[in-house]
Amino acid sequence: MAILNKRLGKIVVGFIVLVTVVNLFLLSANNGKRNHAVDHLNQLISSKSSGQKASETNAEKKYGLSITIEDISKEDIGAKGVPQLSKTNHTISKVEKYSAENHFKNIIKDNKIILFSKSYCPFSKGLKERLSKFEILPELKVIELDELENGAELQEYVFKETGRKTVPNLIIPASGLKSIGGFDDFKELSDEEIKTKLNFLCSDHCSLTLKA
Repeated sequence: MAILNKRLGKIVVGFIVLVTVVNLFLLSANNGKRNHAVDHLNQLISSKSSGQKASETNAEKKYGLSITIEDISKEDIGAKGVPQLSKTNHTISKVEKYSAENHFKNIIKDNKIILFSKSYCPFSKGLKERLSKFEILPELKVIELDELENGAELQEYVFKETGRKTVPNLIIPASGLKSIGGFDDFKELSDEEIKTKLNFLCSDHCSLTLKA
């Protein structure tokens, strides 16, 4: 019974200390005196007897959790004075999920003529070789899907928007998002025909001229 009372006493002391910590932080936030609260709590914790520290160590071993003022910085204190755990306190940070839709929108917003390609694809290489004969303004944007971490997801979304799942896939946003074509759509065209076709689709947004 004496041992049980001793353990209960340690639990009650620990609970009182925790409640005191939270109340002091709430008070410090309301009064705009966080620094004062931090100093006061440091004094409170440092004044514990060695016996109390040993008790806390046992509690850590038993429950796997302890909270001390050293673990809490001013940046960790929320708007209402409630301590917030940071990365250094082993919380899981919220990682923004990849969005193929947003990625695609950014690509078409920033570029006037775009080729979705794969670096190892012979058909992609063939169309890039044909287009290399032209001076393209603004510069042709080549997206190598196989070199992107989320390339497969982006390719699926490009298919949804343009109607073409394979590469190469050429688009000119000013003329609409529908695919202009792949390698087969250009291989039978002369350089002059390619220039005429793409300049028409570019309108005033881009232009192609044959290199000398």
